[in-house]
Amino acid sequence: MLALLLILAACTRSGVVTTSPTGDPESTGTTRLPTTTMGPTTPTSGADELMQWVLSLETLPGITGYGDFSNVDPVDVNLFLVAELIVQCANDRDVPIEMGADGTTYKSVKPETQSREAQEIVARCRNGLNVPYATDGPYGGYTLEQAQRVYDHHLWVRDCLAEAGFTQAEPPSFNIWLEDQSWNPFGADTEPDIHAGDVPVLTRQCPPFPGGRGDG
Repeated sequence: MLALLLILAACTRSGVVTTSPTGDPESTGTTRLPTTTMGPTTPTSGADELMQWVLSLETLPGITGYGDFSNVDPVDVNLFLVAELIVQCANDRDVPIEMGADGTTYKSVKPETQSREAQEIVARCRNGLNVPYATDGPYGGYTLEQAQRVYDHHLWVRDCLAEAGFTQAEPPSFNIWLEDQSWNPFGADTEPDIHAGDVPVLTRQCPPFPGGRGDG
């Protein structure tokens, strides 16, 4: 619940909702907003109030002093570092969260982190980092140059996974990938399969996002 609510707020800030870099539902770094079929009457107050609160998390004043990504190209953001800084910031305020298996997410470790107060602290920790999102380009928020860099990195990850013993079919061409950007080497079928236990090592060995290869 903690990760879901915080992720919803963080990812709706730009209007762009994406999925975890690894595509692993057990290590979701971002998630799609839930959809509800509503009749002609007013939405139920409880669900509506909860969603309004979730969306309000993005407007909370950020806790500064842990880093500032405002001048970093969205493609170059090191999501490992972002997650580490959020965990550090929250832990410094006695909110017990820890890194997720893929290194880009965080999760609660005690029931008290489910409180709204705790979740708001984590949201403020994230807001204070000023993490940018790709929103202005015509290709899923990317410019053509950014999209090319992401695709080229996917090719690198595919080769890296092969060197680690996980091979997969030929990737789509750049032009085909650009249509929906759905191909991700971590989400593709591999031989052998990538299991949850492989993820912590593989995501560090073959970072699923360009910023993981630099200082971000």
